[in-house]
Amino acid sequence: MESLRPSSYNIAKQREWDNVLSCHRGSNVAVTWNRQNFIVGKHRLQSHAPTQSNITAVAISACGNYGLLGAQSGHIDKFNIQSGIHRGAFPDAKLVGKREAKTTRHTAAVTGLAVDAVNHLAMSGSLDGTIKFWSFGDGALIKQVELGSPVTQMSIAKESSLLAAVTDDFVIHVFDIDTQVCVRRLHGHTANITDLCFSSDGRWIV
Repeated sequence: MESLRPSSYNIAKQREWDNVLSCHRGSNVAVTWNRQNFIVGKHRLQSHAPTQSNITAVAISACGNYGLLGAQSGHIDKFNIQSGIHRGAFPDAKLVGKREAKTTRHTAAVTGLAVDAVNHLAMSGSLDGTIKFWSFGDGALIKQVELGSPVTQMSIAKESSLLAAVTDDFVIHVFDIDTQVCVRRLHGHTANITDLCFSSDGRWIV
């Protein structure tokens, strides 16, 4: 197994099933882990992208039931964490139609994924310079925001309904998830931002 890329962790179901999801450089499979027992989990989740595309981003829903996988091809899959069963995609061609799916998916690697606190919206960022807001239930695209620069990573404050997206021009874009509107742009960095997180009250970004 090669070096670790971003991972996602959720305590909601850690006593019941695996609650950590990780992707690894050069691999098209995401791995579940069990933090309760400190062991590798039961499932290897493989992208359903048309090509054997490496996984570049992962996220676990707030309820702990679902895991999202973002691929280098721009494809996004949804899996049930407990069973490892594939539960759809963003966009989901089976529900929204092949033509709509083709025109609304990301056109470059997915670099960030997040799910809101109530499984209403899924959010994705990509090297194609867009943030997309999806319906978590049917995989339909709700809104797309052009940022004009590749998105390199994202962070979410679920309780405050805020999403922070870092772009390659060293800017942090802060979105109100409920309205899908950018409410702040934080400038000042002069080199790549390699990590960020929200404070517990959602008032600060470090």
